[in-house]
Amino acid sequence: MKKILCLFLALCLCIPLVSCKGKENPKGNADLSTLPFVNADWERHTESCTETIYFNDDGSCGYYCACGNPVNDDDLCEGYSFDDETQTIYLDFAEKTSETVSKIQVKSCDGETLVLDFAGDLRTFEKVSEEEEYAPDTLEYEGHGYTYLTLPGDIFYYDLANYVEYEEDEYLPIPHEKWGLVYLNGDLFILDEQLDDATALYADRESYVWSVAIEHPDWEDSKTYPLTVTREESDYIYAIEDEERDTTLHFNDIELFATLIKTSKDGLIAGITSLAYNDGVWYWRSEVIDESAEGWPEYVIPLPEGISQQIDGFYEE
Repeated sequence: MKKILCLFLALCLCIPLVSCKGKENPKGNADLSTLPFVNADWERHTESCTETIYFNDDGSCGYYCACGNPVNDDDLCEGYSFDDETQTIYLDFAEKTSETVSKIQVKSCDGETLVLDFAGDLRTFEKVSEEEEYAPDTLEYEGHGYTYLTLPGDIFYYDLANYVEYEEDEYLPIPHEKWGLVYLNGDLFILDEQLDDATALYADRESYVWSVAIEHPDWEDSKTYPLTVTREESDYIYAIEDEERDTTLHFNDIELFATLIKTSKDGLIAGITSLAYNDGVWYWRSEVIDESAEGWPEYVIPLPEGISQQIDGFYEE
């Protein structure tokens, strides 16, 4: 969980290709430092990409997509100024094309949502949250040293299997017959002297059991079934992120959902990843390149046939 959150935040706050100081503009009569939308990243999701726009109080600005490429003619923009009376952003361009939008009207900004009018095209952006405070990689608790427990070489999203409600910044001891564990702000820590042994155990695939939670329109609740996963199928799943992503699956095409689950044999840690069914094939969610409103990525990888057949059999029961 910690790695996924860090990777997600690194993508949102990446340095854009273009960032430059604004020129003096006679239309600009506002103190940029007082504007509600400055010194923040604003993000919107389109059908093909995630776009980020920002305006700083030093007159620099940028508009780029998740891949780092500028949106529209933003690579030619040298900065901006703002007219308080008309609520208009004036962009200074070194060069312009026939489609260049050099005036953007601020329709609204409530601190969390920014609505901009690009020559009649209204675009709504959400403020990107600042990076949250996470516990450090090491900590002291009741006179003992603890280290964050990583799960090397794994591609699943992990969390405690038996989640316990707790207050933020509250140290939560986790009872375990073998390990000394503490849970803090979503991270699991283990006694320093036990780190190597525990990491070796939880990195070993043989230390997990597999299951699948499946949903059906005719069922009131999802049902969980044990899965038999061969070593060959396990190897494929672990290497699945390196497979060629050439299958596109949109949210509206998905007929059924399921969740692939790995649980450590001691019952402490569970890893999950989403599955989707379309036209006779079960797919594993691949790298999140673009998300629909429902949160499903476009590019997917088919599961091994043996696992798919087991899941199909559960629906037939």
